[in-house]
Amino acid sequence: MTVPKLQKNMKKLYFILLSSLLCGCSGDNLPGGNMEDTPLSVSSVSLSGVETKAITALTSGSIGVFRTTAGGYTALKNVQYTYSSGWSAASPIYLTSNAVSVCAYSPYGAAGITSSTDPTAVTLTSQVYSAAQDLSYSTLVSTPTSASPNVTFTMNHAYAKIYFTITRDASYPNTCAITNISIANTGIKTAGTLNMTTGAYGTGTAGTVSYNPGIASIASGGNATSQVLMVPVTTAMTGNVNISFTIDGSVYTTSFSALTTLVAGNNYKINITVQAASLSVTGVDIAAWTNYNATDTSLI
Repeated sequence: MTVPKLQKNMKKLYFILLSSLLCGCSGDNLPGGNMEDTPLSVSSVSLSGVETKAITALTSGSIGVFRTTAGGYTALKNVQYTYSSGWSAASPIYLTSNAVSVCAYSPYGAAGITSSTDPTAVTLTSQVYSAAQDLSYSTLVSTPTSASPNVTFTMNHAYAKIYFTITRDASYPNTCAITNISIANTGIKTAGTLNMTTGAYGTGTAGTVSYNPGIASIASGGNATSQVLMVPVTTAMTGNVNISFTIDGSVYTTSFSALTTLVAGNNYKINITVQAASLSVTGVDIAAWTNYNATDTSLI
């Protein structure tokens, strides 16, 4: 083979390899050589109200982060960032110099959110309270177009909360074991959806919310508490809210008219008294979930 021909073939091989490299760019690489090589930095996460009875920065656990297609990016879902002397991810979201729009939620793995969840349609379910299912979220925030993009997330409760304080009157003769609580009104929602990017709620599914509070007994003159996460009701409820308790195998009912909506982030404290032959509502207090009075540990 002559030298000119060899040089020509070498040039062809060079261009073939270069084309393969350029065409094979995917994932972190964008057209035009714009590389996704800068990790998203989460500088801080704060909660609007938490069960530790204070408004505080979140400095433990994990959050999930969603990236939208804004800025020319591909969407990424439920990327886990964990706190350990700062927020970091085993597989972080990488960015170009373009601004990015991201939203987030806490705690990571809460019911209704998976690796395939659409952040504009997160499923909510009215259910007995647990910290693991107490979903809080941040709507979209954007990074600056800088070499070190960072975001700050401020979380808000996705649910409203009903907090029952149940007092056993001295007239009640039995154990006072409570195995079911039901909350009913035509406006009450058993399920619904939340658009985490905007904070808007869907229409939801109307129905009676029933759950087992797991109260084995209440001493005479004593009390017990039970909390339930409620899908927010954003349109006015009409008529009474009807409550039934299954106590020692018998069903007791009562109703009250103090509620017209259930606002996300609000704590609806309802005082119930169990008497010998009746159930009565003795007080309703509506407060922001963030409120806490050191002398009233039930107001959380």
